[in-house]
Amino acid sequence: MTDEPAHQYQVPDVDELLESAIAVVDAGRPLPMSSSVKVNRDELLDLLEAARDQLPEELRRARWLLKERDDFLAKLTRKRRNHRTGPHTHAGRPHGRATGNH
Repeated sequence: MTDEPAHQYQVPDVDELLESAIAVVDAGRPLPMSSSVKVNRDELLDLLEAARDQLPEELRRARWLLKERDDFLAKLTRKRRNHRTGPHTHAGRPHGRATGNH
């Protein structure tokens, strides 16, 4: 058994991978008389490919979260609508009492 933290085995998210790729480019050695930099091609490609591979999973989670939010808001809207037209109203009269003349 090791004392390594469990988060070491977590897959980095797309933001972290892209930040790492930006850091690689930012730390690259500048080429003379150019705005280009020399970077480790394999390192940068690995980061970009990992970000690309993670993107579908993050999109799936984001879509699920948006669906959950929409479902929650729809449920609240239904509750509010039912509360307005619920047992507090009768025959179209808000907060009226039944007259017994149905």
